[in-house]
Amino acid sequence: MNFFHNPNPVTHELKSWPLFFNETEDGVRSHELRRNDRDFKQGDYLLMREYNPITLEYTGRSHMVQITLITENTHNPCAESPKGLNDGYCVLSIQRVV
Repeated sequence: MNFFHNPNPVTHELKSWPLFFNETEDGVRSHELRRNDRDFKQGDYLLMREYNPITLEYTGRSHMVQITLITENTHNPCAESPKGLNDGYCVLSIQRVV
């Protein structure tokens, strides 16, 4: 169910390494740090597919999450503190879709 005002949510298929996949599946991990190269939007879905970086193969396990919030580097000319995220990266707050 789409809880956010996004009339046309997109489903993005992403690789997820086993440690991160398991933490998300167990409900311990509620965020993803990603390069924002897919124009992620609040309310979009992420199909997380477990991927083994050693064998370079998918394991066959997957689950769906929804983006609840996106945090990106903002260019605030008044800010004196250093940037928290590199340009082009974002933190996606996520929740499991049951």
